[in-house]
Amino acid sequence: DHELNAATFAARVATSAGARGPEAFVAAIATATGVRHAAACDGAERVWKLAVSRVKERFEQGLALEGFEAGAYPDGDPRGDRLISLVRPRLTARDGARLTELLAAARDEGLFPSVDLGLVLICHALRFPPRSASLLFVIGRTAGWLAHIEEQAASGDPIRPRARSISHG
Repeated sequence: DHELNAATFAARVATSAGARGPEAFVAAIATATGVRHAAACDGAERVWKLAVSRVKERFEQGLALEGFEAGAYPDGDPRGDRLISLVRPRLTARDGARLTELLAAARDEGLFPSVDLGLVLICHALRFPPRSASLLFVIGRTAGWLAHIEEQAASGDPIRPRARSISHG
């Protein structure tokens, strides 16, 4: 677990509000279903299925490329690189060539693979059903969420973020 990602923060906030452990865990899972969290794996899966020419069209249109790091890791997500290095030997020759071409196209745009793409490739190589990568992501975060819930409950400290309203008038 690194820092307070959205799901971890949701679990801690729910706990600080008095939710019991199971309910706080549900808050984390609900938050992870967002497309900017674990569900980002679903977007990475769609990108993996695209032809590289279509990926290049997305770049030309200025669209985001799911499965590729967009700023949190300036030198690339080390988890993505590690997962890809582990799965590459299990890919077919055709998929390996496609991956090489996809990674090269993304790097030309200054993008590096994220953990999302790594999980998608593992699921693909192991012939898991579609949308399994987001489930693997959640399973991997479970121990951290439970530890955060326990730590927050033990502290008894309330979490009360402050908000600054911005008038749009």
